[in-house]
Formats: sequence, structure tokens, C-alpha cells
Amino acid sequence: MNSLSRRAFLQSGSLGFGSLALSSILQGGALNSGVTPKCKRVIFLCMAGGPSHLETFDYKPRLAELHGKPMPKSVTKGQQIA
Repeated sequence: MNSLSRRAFLQSGSLGFGSLALSSILQGGALNSGVTPKCKRVIFLCMAGGPSHLETFDYKPRLAELHGKPMPKSVTKGQQIA
């Protein structure tokens, strides 16, 4: 009896799907599918200590009233913010 472990099964399956995707891309099927891009430009920032991706698109109602004021002590907790 030839038993196949779960790890070997998933590895061979992922290689199979990867090869199908690669062949589709190389033939131009995925590139010429007629889908037009919605964005024209992308700005990619790689910053140490930058904002989290979860915090950049959230609506913050208190942001307008706190604009121009120093950061509250409850946020900094004694740490210096650059």
C-alpha cells in the first residue's frame, strides 16, 4: 500500500496549481484578459515606524478636532514620538 502523507499531498497539489498559473501567465491568458486597471499610480512607502496598514484608511472623527494640537499624553505614555 502506497500511502501519501498530508504534507506531501499538499506540496504536490500546490506545485500543480502553481504550474497551471505560470503556464497561463506565460501564454498571456491572464495578462490579456480584458480587465482594465482601476488605479493609475501607486505610492509604496517603506518606513520604519510608519502607520499600520489597518490605521491608514479608517475614518477618525476626532482627527479634525485634534488637528494642530499636541498629541495627548494618553497616546504617547511618556515616549518620545518622532
